[in-house]
Amino acid sequence: MERKIEAFFKKWQKDIIRKPLILYGPKQIGKTFTVLNFAKNEYKNTVYFNTENNKELIEIFERTYGPIKRLPYSALYTKKSTPGENKTRVKAAPLPAGDEYLLIDGYNVIFAWEDLKAQATENLDYARHSLINIICNYQGFRQGNVILVFDAYKVKGSVREVEKIHNINVVYTKEAETADMCIEK
Repeated sequence: MERKIEAFFKKWQKDIIRKPLILYGPKQIGKTFTVLNFAKNEYKNTVYFNTENNKELIEIFERTYGPIKRLPYSALYTKKSTPGENKTRVKAAPLPAGDEYLLIDGYNVIFAWEDLKAQATENLDYARHSLINIICNYQGFRQGNVILVFDAYKVKGSVREVEKIHNINVVYTKEAETADMCIEK
């Protein structure tokens, strides 16, 4: 038996201008099962992150975006609109003009990706170069400005260095400067 949601997934998959798919709703109704089943049937590879059971992912998310603020049963308390209620649409602010930049905290990525993390336990320099190659390929595909930042927070006497490697800028921060501090500038 095919669910209506599976037909929606197939329509989404065929859309050449598709955007990321965000699926939300109450717990325990089959969202995860349906998405994973669709991915298994339609794609060769699938990556699944469950942030509820992965403290490392939650820590990375919270370091980057701040603490997660959600009520334990918030999915059960959605506001229902009444038929006569006036709905006001708010226009989104226009996107700023100019070049697009992607700033990446290199060590956060290395220690979040299992392959790079395994490389880093053997040879951190090798893991850094592997990430640089991956990001160079990504930049070649996206054609944006990419800045990859590695912090030298605990390296005594380190000064900020910027290298142009292929098509990306790689920044090594100065002593006592984290990648987050550099990126925020």
